[in-house]
Amino acid sequence: MKGIDGLDSDDFDPSESVEVAGVQRQTDLFLARKRPHIDDTGRKIFKCTIIEIKRPSVSLNVKHLRQLDDYAAIISKHPAYSSESIHFDLILVGRKISSEDIEIPSRLNSHRGKGHPGLVSDDGKVKRYVLNWYTLLDDLELAQQYLLEKLQIKRDSFEAESKDTLLDALQAESV
Repeated sequence: MKGIDGLDSDDFDPSESVEVAGVQRQTDLFLARKRPHIDDTGRKIFKCTIIEIKRPSVSLNVKHLRQLDDYAAIISKHPAYSSESIHFDLILVGRKISSEDIEIPSRLNSHRGKGHPGLVSDDGKVKRYVLNWYTLLDDLELAQQYLLEKLQIKRDSFEAESKDTLLDALQAESV
């Protein structure tokens, strides 16, 4: 996307000093995945998740929020978007939201009651989120807590077994 690699002074909080020349040599990390999912109505869909991760020195602001809007516009023009079975989550992740920004907090407040932390836009097929790392990691831990507890119980049941017995059992299962 045009201008995606550029950094401006408005990418940073005025209260923080950042050596811009060193920051410009680093690239943002862009992650994406597509997986089967059940939507809110119980229908099977493909959920495509695109995650834009900003470097720690960048405070999230309306410029970065517009990136999500631009991604949504690009996706909506793609032929695959016409499928009713494909939905998108666009997630912007950073260390913090700029104290100077008013658009992100405004959008977060307008979607607060929808039960999706970080939701800033939802048009039915595309949901956009802005999250800081603390919220993202806490939500992940909460969502996976049941699984982690079950794995711990399973692990505890194996502690009395010898390493050789466990290896033999695993090898017998894979055959």
